Amino acid sequence: MNPHDFVWQGSRLLFAALMAVVVMAGCGGGDDGAQGPPGPAGESGTGVVPVSAATELTIEITGVTVTSPPVVEFTAIQEDGVPVTGLEIGRGGNLRFTIAKLTPGINGDPSAWQSYVNNSDSQATYDRDGALEDLGSGRFRYTFETDITDPAQTGGVSYDPIRTHRVAIQLDGFPAHNPIYDFRPAGGAVTVEREIVKTETCNTCHNKLAMHGGGRIEMQYCVTCHNPGSVDPESGNTVDFKVMVHKIHRGADLPSVKYGPNLIDNGGSGDDGTGVYQIIGFRGSVHDYSTVVFPQDIRNCTNCHDGSDPDTPQGDVWQAPSMEACGSCHDNIDFSLDGSGDPKNHPLGHSGGVVTDNSECLTCHATGRVAKSVAESHANPEQLARANFQFNIGDVTGGATPSIPISVTDPTNSNAPYDLTTDPFTGGGARLAVIIGWGISDFDNTGGTTNNGFPVFKPTAAQPISINPVDACDGTPIADWTCTPDSPSAGVYTLTKATPLPATATGTGRVGFEGHVAADFTTPTVFDDEVAVKSVVKDFVITGTLTPRREVVDIAKCNNCHDFLSLHGGNRNDEPALCVICHNPNATDIGRRPLPTDSTVLPTTDGKVEEAIDFKTLIHGIHAGAQTNYDGSEAHGFREAGLVVWGFPGAPCNAFGGPASNSCEHDFSHVRFPGILQDCEACHLSGTYELEDVWEYPTTNGILSTTISTLVNTDPADDLNISPTAAVCSSCHDSLLARSHMLVPGSALFGETQATIDSAAGFTPETCALCHGPGRSSDVEVVHAAR
Repeated sequence: MNPHDFVWQGSRLLFAALMAVVVMAGCGGGDDGAQGPPGPAGESGTGVVPVSAATELTIEITGVTVTSPPVVEFTAIQEDGVPVTGLEIGRGGNLRFTIAKLTPGINGDPSAWQSYVNNSDSQATYDRDGALEDLGSGRFRYTFETDITDPAQTGGVSYDPIRTHRVAIQLDGFPAHNPIYDFRPAGGAVTVEREIVKTETCNTCHNKLAMHGGGRIEMQYCVTCHNPGSVDPESGNTVDFKVMVHKIHRGADLPSVKYGPNLIDNGGSGDDGTGVYQIIGFRGSVHDYSTVVFPQDIRNCTNCHDGSDPDTPQGDVWQAPSMEACGSCHDNIDFSLDGSGDPKNHPLGHSGGVVTDNSECLTCHATGRVAKSVAESHANPEQLARANFQFNIGDVTGGATPSIPISVTDPTNSNAPYDLTTDPFTGGGARLAVIIGWGISDFDNTGGTTNNGFPVFKPTAAQPISINPVDACDGTPIADWTCTPDSPSAGVYTLTKATPLPATATGTGRVGFEGHVAADFTTPTVFDDEVAVKSVVKDFVITGTLTPRREVVDIAKCNNCHDFLSLHGGNRNDEPALCVICHNPNATDIGRRPLPTDSTVLPTTDGKVEEAIDFKTLIHGIHAGAQTNYDGSEAHGFREAGLVVWGFPGAPCNAFGGPASNSCEHDFSHVRFPGILQDCEACHLSGTYELEDVWEYPTTNGILSTTISTLVNTDPADDLNISPTAAVCSSCHDSLLARSHMLVPGSALFGETQATIDSAAGFTPETCALCHGPGRSSDVEVVHAAR
């Protein structure tokens, strides 16, 4: 079988005439058309404009009074600060209103918001059919339809004027805006609050969290409806905010989802898990959160809850245990069952016995008690241990025969150095590596190692040189390398290569120091636990002058979602500048995939011989997920086809393995990106994703094409590639139509050798920038602007 048979090579003439006409028409500088009619005039002499003339509104609640139905006064101005007139309520109107009271926590219960406006299913809802008065000069008064002093109208919720109350407004038909107003109807300052999570914290990962059609964007608004008493009548699941949000974020890892219909399997009895976590929304729409994967350690409660933030003074309330909050994630516990003693009696029961309220939670769940405090139980020992280690690389000298000084120090102890020849570097949980890569604008590592951990019968090109510094420095012979330790107090070990790097290694090289150290936080004195340590890199001159590879992403932005980005078994950690050494344009996953069983069938989900693992295409493809999974079920991404990459075993990983059973497939078809997918600056440094500078004509500026077929050899010269811009764009826009667009008017190449692409670039380089460059008709920055 020729692996080239599996390379998609669409005819570049197939859509030539049609696409050339369509695209060039779109890029042309034609007539802008006749001037449109003038906009509506403002009210004469009042300085007020119709709301229909506004593109954005800002609403401020100025006061609320309650005698029977609440009366809300507010102002509305447009984007230039000019007051508006013409706001409307009712179906098709601009405004919706909510009002809730804050009930105090007693007897161990958490405090909670309770809506006064509820439907026939006892679900909290909004009020929009009262009376709206336009008072002029952008001032409005709304009188609720619901009389919150009458329990018959509130679904039995009693009016309590001494409590903290909140009114919130939802603005429709404009960019979402949710003003809120806290007050006490009885008068006096608001002294009792429940500010636990703020919107800006959520949006570090979500970009702009917008729910229910995009009109609800503020956490302070959400909680006025998502109350403990509100239940989804179709699924039976509560929509209480603290329960629902915890369950959504744990998603696929919820015990009720993870263990499916067999929540327990130890010979006991108990309710089966559902296998799904769903909320049924408007008009029966199913919102299935069973595939949500939290992109960091779920125990990192402070990622969302921050009591030190003045905007969330109750942010530390997560440390107070309750059946509601704890049971939201630990949903395999039935607090009405006694799970003490023999777990087979009630395997789903509470190990502390039957619990009917929250009054005695602290009896066990407190510091020094049998179940420890919530904070202690959710501590991440690896995260705590990581603070004690820092990898370091000194100045690399020697050119083609590099000398690399490395050390590991303790930042918590005045950067005291460690002895690399002892624990925690020699224990069963430790693994350190120093790698060396090279290239011009992109790393290619041509002429370097061909295996680097891959099966010897399935070599792959493009991988860096890798050595174990612990072995090299403890006296174990390492071919072609020596280790010279400095004095023990200095803790610096210098690795020196005895023979030159390959002749193809020219220009600027990069050294990476990666891995994890051993720890003993589960079994004292036994170093069998792993602590992933942040990787570091150092660029050095092989020949010529130092010219570092371009930087395009910011790890701080990655960690808005990932907290500490750790991959490959905790070996490559929190440093994209390290990732690109291996995940370079020449690299694919062919060394990890199983061999074809015959000429037509491949034992892989995607039916491919190999997949590119070039960083610029791989990361886009992972985050874009897929619209439709390979099994035909609905997905939640952007790509038309899911992305499958073969690598070492580890979650998520399908059951069947690759060569020597030391690899398996990682299917990213289910990835649900939590933010705005087209917001490039969620990950990218500003100005690094536009088609300008080196990316205006990338091939002529030394950026390599992305390999999609290696012919199972180590020579990249005859590999088949996608030209650079098309490789990036098609990693998200992977449809046949999108590729056809790139092929014809964009002069992209799919399935060609690097030499062919370089030759083509001499007279017809990728012309994507003509339409998609800065200021052009389909400017990448404009098209991908966050919405």
